[in-house]
Amino acid sequence: MKDAEIISKISQLIQAKKSFWINGDYLREGEKVHWECFVKVLGSTVAVGFDEYLEKYEDAVDLYDAYVRKQFTNIEEALTFILNFLPLAAERLRSS
Repeated sequence: MKDAEIISKISQLIQAKKSFWINGDYLREGEKVHWECFVKVLGSTVAVGFDEYLEKYEDAVDLYDAYVRKQFTNIEEALTFILNFLPLAAERLRSS
């Protein structure tokens, strides 16, 4: 699916539900790594979050491989950021 189609499809879903969340796992050197990404409408802003961490560090944010929090003025900007800068989430969206 092309990025414009993804943005259109997911934007409609987020507008209706006010949030969107995807996640996944992969193995790195025999250890399970978990990642999760969310988009949430908070009044006039749209928040994006992305976390990537070894499962054993789930409750230790300071040990995460990635902990991203960004705010945008609209859903389309938020989704464009995900597609351009968060490869694990982008891959999942593009393969849907």
